Amino acid sequence: MSIVASQHRLPILSFVSPAIRPSNRAVAFVFEDDYSLGILQSAVQVAWFRGRSSRLKADPSYTSRSVFNSFPWPQAPAQPAVDRVVEVVSDLLAFRAERTAQGITIGQQYDSLRQLGRSRLRDLHDALDRAVLKVYGFDPDEDLLAQLLALSLSLAELEQAGGAVRAGAARVGQRHPDNLADRTRPPAAMT
Repeated sequence: MSIVASQHRLPILSFVSPAIRPSNRAVAFVFEDDYSLGILQSAVQVAWFRGRSSRLKADPSYTSRSVFNSFPWPQAPAQPAVDRVVEVVSDLLAFRAERTAQGITIGQQYDSLRQLGRSRLRDLHDALDRAVLKVYGFDPDEDLLAQLLALSLSLAELEQAGGAVRAGAARVGQRHPDNLADRTRPPAAMT
């Protein structure tokens, strides 16, 4: 993910080959499971990112200190909810790979979300967001950022009291399938 995102486009996350060396203008998350990708690609992380990031002009700028290090991960997700996140992420990655194989860049795929109407990509992201909200136990009708802040504050209090706080992936999601090379092969044209 680029450290400066467009205010009009979702941050786009993807698995990449360990052979790729990102520049200082990209953010690399070193997780290897679909669950972690689902949490980070969801509207939950996007809300936190947009709320906590600094700005470069009007565009949000991702920093590990203000955004990632303070992001409250789900602490005790139920396995069925985790499994649903993994399932949706698998479907999302397969769809993106299928479209890329048709010559549609990942940028073009996500630009389509700016247009009105239904799309398979939008449906997959909506399903991912519902699944991630369930993992957190959040109410979809309540303010998402307020719920994240409340969780963050409670985790900070727990940590100050000496309690254990999960600061990263739950390690309950499945790892990549054996076709990792297919998922991490860069597309012919990237935007």
